[in-house]
Amino acid sequence: MSEQEIIDNSEISDHTADITYNNGFSFSFMPRILAVIFLLMGITMLLSGGIGYYMGSVATFVSLFALTSTHGVDVCLSSKYVREYHKRFFFFKTGKWKSTYTYPDICVLKLGKSSTISDLTGGVTTTLDASMNEVFLMSANHRKRIFVKTCKSLKEAVEIAEFLAEKLDKKVAPFNPEISEKTKERLRYRR
Repeated sequence: MSEQEIIDNSEISDHTADITYNNGFSFSFMPRILAVIFLLMGITMLLSGGIGYYMGSVATFVSLFALTSTHGVDVCLSSKYVREYHKRFFFFKTGKWKSTYTYPDICVLKLGKSSTISDLTGGVTTTLDASMNEVFLMSANHRKRIFVKTCKSLKEAVEIAEFLAEKLDKKVAPFNPEISEKTKERLRYRR
């Protein structure tokens, strides 16, 4: 393949989402509740007429934006590119495709924590696990990452990581970030 053929290769600029991981709504629960309230207010303003047409249409537009916004990741297997996207109004996806060439590892990180609750006597204990397992594409030094998917179970996260590792020619690795020289110096002075 000549240099000109590489520059003109359509796979560099044309990406199709072979795999899509939807990671839920862009806004959390409370902003979405407020958006429902603003939507009802906006509809009421629209029905009242006059200046309500303008204010109501703005409130309705903003509310629908907040209620329909989702985010996720698209993966193109042929070009090995990924895109973190935001979908607005159920139709419009925005996001920039990134090459996975500089991200050789896939890691599963457990975020959150488990807590143990016991009764007054200490005889009965209950463990609550409020943790999530997240799959990331990682750079070689594990300093840069691309978020892929949030999973409730570790088993599901490991399955996704192994599947992507096979399809994108990556390796599943434990999270082990390199410590920069600046941090090493700072730690040396603390001791």
